[in-house]
Amino acid sequence: LPEERVAKLAGPGRVLGAVIGWSASMVAPGQYRVTGGGKFTLGGSREALRHEAAEVLSAAFPVRETENLPGARWSKLAINCAMSTIGALTGLSLGEWTALPAGRRLALRVVREVVEAAHARGVKLEAISGLRPDWLVQTPRFFGEAVIRLAALRRPAQRSGMIGRLQEGRTAGVEDLNALVEAPLNRRIVQMVREIEAGTRKMSPVNLAELA
Repeated sequence: LPEERVAKLAGPGRVLGAVIGWSASMVAPGQYRVTGGGKFTLGGSREALRHEAAEVLSAAFPVRETENLPGARWSKLAINCAMSTIGALTGLSLGEWTALPAGRRLALRVVREVVEAAHARGVKLEAISGLRPDWLVQTPRFFGEAVIRLAALRRPAQRSGMIGRLQEGRTAGVEDLNALVEAPLNRRIVQMVREIEAGTRKMSPVNLAELA
């Protein structure tokens, strides 16, 4: 939630933020391959500045402007807390781990905790990449799992950026994801990622069974 941290220093009226709906994988330092299409969701209270930034960003990808940046940001947080971190725990691509029933069930549980945390803060969630996390967890479980699987099939080869960082011996960056959510499952996931960072746990699909 970087905009919240910046706004405390600069003031909320001076902050713009964007949620990235497209995906890319690092193939070498400084080199990235786009693995899925999408758009920027750009927010901020200064409308004229937001329009100007949208014009610049649209040279790369389409831009959607929003008056509800917290809603867009928390929706992306919910998705990333599941998609990015489960990928890191398993070491599998998006297509591989969502093919596992345990992976899809875990993703829904993670998203539910983030949705509850957002609602506790009075945040109204927005759709990101066609997904509204609060709607996702309100549907029957089989439907929610199917949506997660279909979303993954749009970019099955996508691998969490956390995997590369962990393989290089760097921190995964979980502090900017699951560590922001004070809830039991997300706290346990943070602990497991830190164990991988410390070398006391391996990235493996076996971690899904432990969480289940």
